[in-house]
Amino acid sequence: MPNLDWSDPGAHGAASDPDLALCPTIRYFVRPMKRVGWILGLLLPLAVAVGGVLWLRSAPQPPNVLLITVDTLRADRLGLYGNERASSPAIDAFAESAVVFDGAFTQASLSAPSHATMFTGLYPPAHGVISNGVPLDDGLLTVAEVFASSGYETAMFVSHPLVGDEFGLGQGFDEITLRTVFSHGADHRHEDFVWAERRGRPSAIFDETIEWLAEPREGPFFAWLHVQHPHGSYEPPPPFDTAFSSPPDSAHDLRCTDTLDAHLEEEIDLSEDEMRYFVDQYDGEVQYVDTQLARVFSALQERGIDERTVVVLTADHGEALFDDEARRRTGHGGYRVDPVLRVPLIVRDPRRAGRSGRVEEMVGLIDLAPTMLELAGVEPPAAFVGESLLPLLDGGSEAPRDVNYSCTFHRRAVRMSARTERWKLICNKKQDDWRCGLFDLERDPREWNDLSRDAAHADELNDLRAGLEEWFHGQMDGSVLHGALPDNERVRELLRRAGYLRPERPGPE
Repeated sequence: MPNLDWSDPGAHGAASDPDLALCPTIRYFVRPMKRVGWILGLLLPLAVAVGGVLWLRSAPQPPNVLLITVDTLRADRLGLYGNERASSPAIDAFAESAVVFDGAFTQASLSAPSHATMFTGLYPPAHGVISNGVPLDDGLLTVAEVFASSGYETAMFVSHPLVGDEFGLGQGFDEITLRTVFSHGADHRHEDFVWAERRGRPSAIFDETIEWLAEPREGPFFAWLHVQHPHGSYEPPPPFDTAFSSPPDSAHDLRCTDTLDAHLEEEIDLSEDEMRYFVDQYDGEVQYVDTQLARVFSALQERGIDERTVVVLTADHGEALFDDEARRRTGHGGYRVDPVLRVPLIVRDPRRAGRSGRVEEMVGLIDLAPTMLELAGVEPPAAFVGESLLPLLDGGSEAPRDVNYSCTFHRRAVRMSARTERWKLICNKKQDDWRCGLFDLERDPREWNDLSRDAAHADELNDLRAGLEEWFHGQMDGSVLHGALPDNERVRELLRRAGYLRPERPGPE
């Protein structure tokens, strides 16, 4: 121990240093310890900062999320859902490493209401987009806004104005691209309605999506690609227009949307060959979309981000395709049959290695928004009434609900359905007048035999109708309905261009 003189504590700073008031032995150990403490005090924050950086680099990063919606894509026109034609090899291959939902249903058979449900997690009567041309209320929260507030870069690429920013579905997106590539045919009844002048290049929307995916970025992204094909009047670009057949001899122009409209209104009758040709053209459009989506899937791989990108592929609704034996019509807006309401739903999450296969439980597109958020590790907001499908993706077997509801406002009526695994109730409501049909899907999967007047099934009819009425009125109670098509000439022009509003026919002079 050093030989120090502690006879005059004051001379050595005892008044200013409390350590000097201690006995010599204790002071000998305390001062070096204080120096170590000072050093630790300096180094500890630095160590914490360095450790935090290393932890952030090693911690799993949030995944990218890419949502692909294919307009009017009927599930059973894909190979993975039973189509024997080679119409979708790329989508089929993509689905091999994904979870495929066999019982996914839309909540509306029109594009704008269905997409609004996907983005808000609300039923159509609640979010208020009751028909094409009614914009989404900007006070409603969308899944894109939730992603944006969680640090995601967001972008949308749409090929139809009805689901574009003009109608409120751009809320929450940093980048918005609209390429109007319609697949509605020309309207030859009106000289002032020439489609060819207003069409874009069919692959443009895919090209821009791929270009955006190739850009380097530090954080995760949420991107939405909307594809307008396959939509009536079913006009795939060459060579897909002759992939499955050539035009039959016909007195009608089969590349004109008015031909299908006239058949729907029972103004003309199409032959079996003509109807078969339209189905072939529809499949040609599916095949075209498949080749373009193959490019998108390849772009993810080439960019090196496919293993950290969740991809969800679905449709807003299906298509009738002349299935109804009684009427032999096509379209979707006014129909509630399963070929229209059932949609493909494929979810690929590369982080769930080996988790692929089929899910039979019944789900709805209303469940899409909370599912995408939970896949990204983001808490879904309470405003979303849909249920996350994460338990089913992880191998569970409990469906989100026992009854799947759909609702489309069509031609001054509300057309609704309530579907269980076995039973389906469809109702038309005009004011307080309800007209309903009941179908046993187990024995009558094509929904041809109405059992609503069969006393043996009165209990099923009454239970489903009571549930449907309660559901509908409950949705309307919290609705933000606009009530009518906006009196906006730009909106009306967009609808005319999209084939939903026809120019006024000239009256007699």
